[in-house]
Amino acid sequence: MVEKRKSPKKRAPVKSRAKSGTKSARPEKTLCAHFGLTKKEIASRVDYFGLDGRQFQKDINELHQIIDPVIDEIVGDFYQHLKRFPIAHRFLAPKGMTRRLLKTLTDYLLTLGGDIHSTAYIDSRLKVGIIHEKIGLDQKWYLGAYGNLSAIITKHLAIEMAEHPKMNLPRLVATMDKVLMFDASLGIDTYHFESLSTSRTLLNQVQAAEAKLTEASRHDTLTGVYNRAAFLSLLDNEMQRFHRYDRPITVLFIDFDHFKNINDTQGHAFGDTVLMSAVKVIQGSIRGPDFVGRYGGEELVVTLVECGKEEGQKIAERIRENIANHKFQKRNSKISKKVTVSIGLYAPTRRQKNVGNILRHADRAMYVAKAKGRNRVVTYKTGISAKTP
Repeated sequence: MVEKRKSPKKRAPVKSRAKSGTKSARPEKTLCAHFGLTKKEIASRVDYFGLDGRQFQKDINELHQIIDPVIDEIVGDFYQHLKRFPIAHRFLAPKGMTRRLLKTLTDYLLTLGGDIHSTAYIDSRLKVGIIHEKIGLDQKWYLGAYGNLSAIITKHLAIEMAEHPKMNLPRLVATMDKVLMFDASLGIDTYHFESLSTSRTLLNQVQAAEAKLTEASRHDTLTGVYNRAAFLSLLDNEMQRFHRYDRPITVLFIDFDHFKNINDTQGHAFGDTVLMSAVKVIQGSIRGPDFVGRYGGEELVVTLVECGKEEGQKIAERIRENIANHKFQKRNSKISKKVTVSIGLYAPTRRQKNVGNILRHADRAMYVAKAKGRNRVVTYKTGISAKTP
């Protein structure tokens, strides 16, 4: 049996529940909206915790009849318990923090279990979680605070119940614990939300970095076009589409005329400039779905998607002509040079499936173009051959 202590002079009960429907001075996004807590979700959670109905409202009213007059003592007991732990000293150290803590806890208890369906009530509980999460309080301490608060309130309920013999102490304690756990669950939402948000941000950053690395590994570092391995993979994909959907492709093999002479007389830096500039000319001469690759050295390859031989010849001639007419400017110099290319063209048939053979045919046609005087386009046909100039 709990010994009854002398109760302090009774004071008028403080109004314990916030009124619903109170209009804000200015429309603001609620914390409920920020954390994605819809009215349906709130109602479902309230129902899950059993915080509804006439009996619940009766229990809350009786609970406040007992705890409101002794609320200062409850808050004081909680504060004294909190001071025993070194972790609390760090959070209470800033000037005015203790006073704010006592006021916040008082306000919290005065509204405990009030208009539990209202946005204002949910927002106030979410705010508690946000504050604790922001100051870096671990979840175990956050949940422990609710457990300690429950024990302190239960002690005061047991003492004061002598003056309220018709009230059911076990039921009131059970109702109080359900409300405390409901409130704590809202605070945990803020912890999980911030953690999930941070995790998603980190995951997005990692995925973006991985995507950049993957993309970089598929491109030539000098020109920015696909490297040999990536080009071959894409060409193989297009050949599969060709066989599956009968969408033809044309492959161009492009080699610069007298490129060694350019490097020897103008320097390798200018040779690099020629390659980079020529790639831009080629990209400006082809269509959107077409793609370019650097096969090796000064050799470039192009896949013309859904393009037959005749159309491919027109595009190849356009590339050759645009490069021949382009002025390749030497860096930090007014001097410009003319450069030409020889282009071999091959439009594979449906019988052709080997990507390596496709490129060999286009390469052979390119050597024929060089043998015939360079700066021209030659289309592969069976039996074509030429000696390397």
